[in-house]
Amino acid sequence: MAKKKQDLAPQSKEELNRFISELGLTAAEIRQIQIELAQEIAAAIEPLQAEALKKWTPKNERGVELREAIYAYAQKHRTALTDNEARKTVELLAGLLQWRFTPPAVHLAEEISEDEAVAQAKKLGLDQFVRQKEVLDREAMLKEPAEACRLEGVTIRHREDFVIKPLNFPFPIVRKSRRTSKLEFEEPKEGKKKKK
Repeated sequence: MAKKKQDLAPQSKEELNRFISELGLTAAEIRQIQIELAQEIAAAIEPLQAEALKKWTPKNERGVELREAIYAYAQKHRTALTDNEARKTVELLAGLLQWRFTPPAVHLAEEISEDEAVAQAKKLGLDQFVRQKEVLDREAMLKEPAEACRLEGVTIRHREDFVIKPLNFPFPIVRKSRRTSKLEFEEPKEGKKKKK
């Protein structure tokens, strides 16, 4: 009869050494199995990824074309669609169009370093924009944008995103203010429940 696992204990130093040796071999075999599995998975996934990319690429290109065409039409007819900018959302039979601003963000010009902006803020007496660890307090700058913009190279800016919400697709399709070659969906963030 086989020993119970709880009874498995070396009875001598020689047996202890054998157990240690066997454990080392067992661990090496486990590691080798893991390596081989990872290699097999990678080898199996590669052709699947290539095949998926072949299917995805034309769909993505068409999606980008459609997004850009919708955006061009909406921009050209924005005044009419939004009742002379009275609203930011347009309800259509096939879905919604939205123009929305991102939250304001502090931006430093490329030629201005964080240290230079901190030095300027101190020189101008704008200490409320400088944190104790000597970085710009961007939250304070957003609260006082006129004062913050006194700093050379500092601007307060935000962008307007264009959102398409097809009724037959669960996620909004977003066109950021910069044009991208990838169709972007706005999937719900972890922890937030999707509205039904």
